[in-house]
Amino acid sequence: MEVENYRLTNIILVETFTPLDFFLISRRQFVDRLSDRFPHIQSVPEAILLINAKTRTSAFISDSKLEYNQAIENARHGEDIEEWFLRIHESLNPRTTAFGVNYDSSFKLKGLEDSEGFLLKRFLKEPTELSKKVKGRIFKAGLKLFYEKQGYIVDINLEPHSSEKDVVMYRYHLHRDCTELPTAEELGSIIEQNRQASFSLLEVL
Repeated sequence: MEVENYRLTNIILVETFTPLDFFLISRRQFVDRLSDRFPHIQSVPEAILLINAKTRTSAFISDSKLEYNQAIENARHGEDIEEWFLRIHESLNPRTTAFGVNYDSSFKLKGLEDSEGFLLKRFLKEPTELSKKVKGRIFKAGLKLFYEKQGYIVDINLEPHSSEKDVVMYRYHLHRDCTELPTAEELGSIIEQNRQASFSLLEVL
């Protein structure tokens, strides 16, 4: 695909772990350790939210998952994202079960005005025949694909933008089961390598 106007919008680091007893987790422990990064720390039913509106960074903590979301404003993945993700992890001290990274992005295709029609024709071999089988007109399609890469499961999702007809929404996600998170240095390498891989993949689809 001839991609143009590619825009990476978010990188999300995800850790799942053995369920914690949320009654033993206090908002205070996060205020004491993380308030210099997250000035807004909120407790909601069975979850804690850490928010920094200035850096467009947030973290969501439930009894079995940590999600660290960094909005992207430039080509780099975000300053010290791996350090703060690990600091939150250390505050919880959970028993890790899996680790993953999501890359949310959007793009346009050169000379394309209708992403719905393009994805339909690109990835559905015989839409007319399928229309006959379902007894209805197929007017939109996307792609959901899973494959294995270097010990990780990668899944990608392509779908038309809900309101902008010439824009394709793209999520690249990788994860693996593990009992320990990568180090900060390893995390930085994983994030950057797969940021590049997520874009390169579009050139061969």
